[in-house]
Amino acid sequence: MLALANPMALIALAALAVPLVLHLIRRPVPSVRLGSLKFLTESQRRLRSVRWRDLLLLLLRCGVLAILALLLAGPRWVPRGDEPARWVVLLPGGKLGPDGLRRVAELVAGGHDLHYLAPGFPQEEPAPTDGALDAWSLMREGDFRLPAGSHWIVVGPAHADDFKGDRPVLRRLRVTWEATGAASQTASIHPAELPPAEPVRVAILAAADRQEEGRRVRAALRALALLGHPLVEVSENPDWIFQLGAVALPAAWRQRVQQGATLVTDAPQEVTLPEARTFEVLGQTHLLTRRADLTAQEAPEVVVIADSAGDPVAALSRIGQGWHWRFALRFHPASASWVDESGFPAWWQDQMLANRRFAEVQSVIDPTQIEPRTEIGPSAPPPLPRGEFTDLRFPFWLLALFLLGMERWLVRAGPRGFREGSA
Repeated sequence: MLALANPMALIALAALAVPLVLHLIRRPVPSVRLGSLKFLTESQRRLRSVRWRDLLLLLLRCGVLAILALLLAGPRWVPRGDEPARWVVLLPGGKLGPDGLRRVAELVAGGHDLHYLAPGFPQEEPAPTDGALDAWSLMREGDFRLPAGSHWIVVGPAHADDFKGDRPVLRRLRVTWEATGAASQTASIHPAELPPAEPVRVAILAAADRQEEGRRVRAALRALALLGHPLVEVSENPDWIFQLGAVALPAAWRQRVQQGATLVTDAPQEVTLPEARTFEVLGQTHLLTRRADLTAQEAPEVVVIADSAGDPVAALSRIGQGWHWRFALRFHPASASWVDESGFPAWWQDQMLANRRFAEVQSVIDPTQIEPRTEIGPSAPPPLPRGEFTDLRFPFWLLALFLLGMERWLVRAGPRGFREGSA
């Protein structure tokens, strides 16, 4: 397709008015009285030829001026690229509830193509596999394959098992995750509305310098127990283990984590931040004044809570059949205001109770925590890199010179031929 580097230069096309005005302005033709016209038949034929030559001269001159204006605009031939993709993406094996199905139908009716988040992005649901879905790797693949400006809307619950490694930064693809479906509806049920369940068995192991943190965790658990939630502190066979500070974990408890329990560890050593940061939990913003760096561990993990600078506050990973929550802060108000606010026990309530009673909800995380970052701007590849178009200025120069030569030839040859024929 023809494109222009500087379309505003087409204003120069206004110069076409000059030859048109000159052509329309004619000198009055003098009249001569003759007794007979029989000797002027050949002269009339030559006059008609001159009029056609004048019209051709006008077209040639207008063509030269139009090409010069196009040369100022920078003509180029750009190959037509693919249009940005608009996909609604489903998770293989995921079961959507009525709201999820309605949302997918709405997106497809609006022009989105249906694909599955699987290798090759098939439009038909692939066969189930035993391994977990590597969602972030597939998003990187989509960012590489699809045209710039593409957009995915992923519909379905986000499970921590499906996200491994570092969160990707996409340059061409934007991903929006909508946790619509049976799992998200189940997660919205308040634990107090659930049927009775066995108490959650919690063990708290605090080092000598973390006794205050241990008391605050116990206070949060007691607050939940007073609200009628089944929580009990035990020393054997715990479901949740809080390992606070540099304290050794008993071998029986390590085995318990391998079998399915959840381990929670806080920051080993913190550093006071030069500028306070914030982080958001359950829709509330909390102040963060001290933190530690969460260095990557061998097991793939997902950042569930990040601070305002993008650094992880809490990360979740697998240990055997169990889970490991790692925090970059101590459960102390000197580190974060969160531990003194109502959002602290409320967050543990969601993790310990609702996720425990429903297998579909277990390890479901907030979609805003797993959506990849998108950096489309100066750092993104330009939409028209150098070398992906053909400069047409040289052939346009040749065409302008050709038309100018034709115009000069007609100017010189036309009147001379007329004079010779009429002599």
